[in-house]
Amino acid sequence: MPLKRIFRTAHRPAKRAAGYALIGLGGILAVTPLPAGILLAGAGAAILMPLDSGFRRCVRERRRNWKWLDGTLNRIGHAVPGSLGRYLIR
Repeated sequence: MPLKRIFRTAHRPAKRAAGYALIGLGGILAVTPLPAGILLAGAGAAILMPLDSGFRRCVRERRRNWKWLDGTLNRIGHAVPGSLGRYLIR
């Protein structure tokens, strides 16, 4: 199998693993006084939003239950550059 095809095949699962790892690490570091945990979890969510439909479904369910999260994600969605905003704006 050509090396280019291997990288193309492994690209998506590697990004998913990195996104979930960042969210997990951010959850662990969220209890520290530094805001690094929140930033890491946000970066992991930004990686997973375009890739993982299950993650998007989970975020949609949380938005229905938690109105403060819905408003926060709408505000962030209007501020972020690129195509990530379309996943955040309701």
